[in-house]
Amino acid sequence: IGQVNTIAETGKRTYSVAEIREILGISRRKAYELCNSNCFKVIRVGRAVRVSKASFDYWLDNNEQIGGQ
Repeated sequence: IGQVNTIAETGKRTYSVAEIREILGISRRKAYELCNSNCFKVIRVGRAVRVSKASFDYWLDNNEQIGGQ
């Protein structure tokens, strides 16, 4: 019999836009702009937007400046 892993066992693989907002302390509009900027992998399921945790975390760890010039 195969084993089914739950999210708690395997770890979360995506962030919602609300979670991105919370992590970065930015507005809803800015979070969606960032999701549309191709800085990290975004998955769209219908109207729902999910951000790849691995690609977002990599981007966040390697980005020295957010916004600005």
